[in-house]
Amino acid sequence: MTVTVSPATKQIARFVGMYDTASDIDAFERHYHDVHAPLAEQYPGLRHYTRSHEPGAVIGEPC
Repeated sequence: MTVTVSPATKQIARFVGMYDTASDIDAFERHYHDVHAPLAEQYPGLRHYTRSHEPGAVIGEPC
């Protein structure tokens, strides 16, 4: 059996960003929601967008 997959389904783009704790968390959240999220949603061919801001997964000392 031969399976054909279109090139668009093979492409995956991921971005992981880590930031220091903002001095004004509410301002950071507003800026991210109002500026960065709309830009990400304009990405051509985007089918799924997720965002997480849980720092609990980061363990260790800062560099």
